[in-house]
Amino acid sequence: EGDTLPPVRELPGGITVFHHNTSETDFVYDEIFTREEYLRGGITIDNGDTVVDVGANIGLFTLFASHRNPDGR
Repeated sequence: EGDTLPPVRELPGGITVFHHNTSETDFVYDEIFTREEYLRGGITIDNGDTVVDVGANIGLFTLFASHRNPDGR
């Protein structure tokens, strides 16, 4: 009971995440990957940058940053 993992969700691009709410996961994926909302206001992820995803939730921005810049940390 307490050791049960949350459901797995397959997202576009071969991304697999554990999640608790399909609608929220799909919304956040669209917000980050499709609309790139997190890059508004001049935010960039450049080669070699270190990204710290403080809120993390299910880690979608961390995955976005690693897909955008595989050489980053």
